[in-house]
Amino acid sequence: MAGLTYLDKIKAIQPDDLSGVWATTDTLKPLAADGKGRMFDGRYRSGVSLQNYEFDTGEKIARYKNGYVDLPIQTAIVPNYNGVTSFTDIFSPALASAFSPSTTTTKFSINIWMKIDTPTWNDGAFRRAISLGSPTDHVFIRKLNTLNDIQVVLLAGGVPSFTGAIDLGGKTDWIMLTLTVDLDAGSMSFFADTVLKQTVGGLGTWGTSLVTLWNEIGAITGAANPFNGNQQFV
Repeated sequence: MAGLTYLDKIKAIQPDDLSGVWATTDTLKPLAADGKGRMFDGRYRSGVSLQNYEFDTGEKIARYKNGYVDLPIQTAIVPNYNGVTSFTDIFSPALASAFSPSTTTTKFSINIWMKIDTPTWNDGAFRRAISLGSPTDHVFIRKLNTLNDIQVVLLAGGVPSFTGAIDLGGKTDWIMLTLTVDLDAGSMSFFADTVLKQTVGGLGTWGTSLVTLWNEIGAITGAANPFNGNQQFV
């Protein structure tokens, strides 16, 4: 895959199973284009700024159950979330039809590159990196209100499942977070920079479709628990 961009290489991994890729090469707001090209475009909301960034993809691309692919440093357009009002709304009826954990998408993974600074790690606030689902069935990755900690929460069929507080050491460079979920097996695993941090079992049964206000990068239900920092290639 020499000569391809990072986005090209993401799309080349299990392309039939890739639902969408957001925060990729956008230059005009408010469109948050789906880099997969399936027209699951989102919208930047309330103060997201787009910045040119030398984005270190030299770590890995996440790949469900099949290892990882090394990639070089590249320049990318990177969204910055202001920690107050900004988020990216990725809900669409088309995405809800294609990504359906209650029926066809019972195995899925979420991958995020994020970058936050020391004051944000120390600010004592909950901050959502991403949320997917509905009020009764959802999954989200969040920075906790405790120092340097990340957590995954999944609610399925009224059954809540949590990782413990995962200490990321206050890393201020880019870090890749990966969540793999297998609803059939009732388990999820969380990785940071390809290192397995925790596996949780006993997941419930996901019973509803994605709905508006619950599918956002950088927040949940319209800028609640707003993310503060950069995210890319979600």
